[in-house]
Amino acid sequence: MINTLLFVVLVALQIGDIYTTYVVLTKQNGVEINPIVRKVMSTMGILPGLLTMKSALLLFVYFMPPNAQIIVLWFGVVLYAVVVFNNFTVMRK
Repeated sequence: MINTLLFVVLVALQIGDIYTTYVVLTKQNGVEINPIVRKVMSTMGILPGLLTMKSALLLFVYFMPPNAQIIVLWFGVVLYAVVVFNNFTVMRK
């Protein structure tokens, strides 16, 4: 059984990451740090690559076993809160 609140927060953070990453990469000549995401974006384009990677992540989390899911949800929420905060910080420069 998925923890709905944590999953919704993770989805919101993914949307925030897509937006902030897109702005930083297209408007500020930023560089994607994650080499896997960078490769997917170079193949598919920035927005399609981000949407594909985020969708895959969310589907993976949604269908994983419940005992591992709660740990991954907490980890993902903390990690992506930091990522989105960092992206907003870069955007403000």
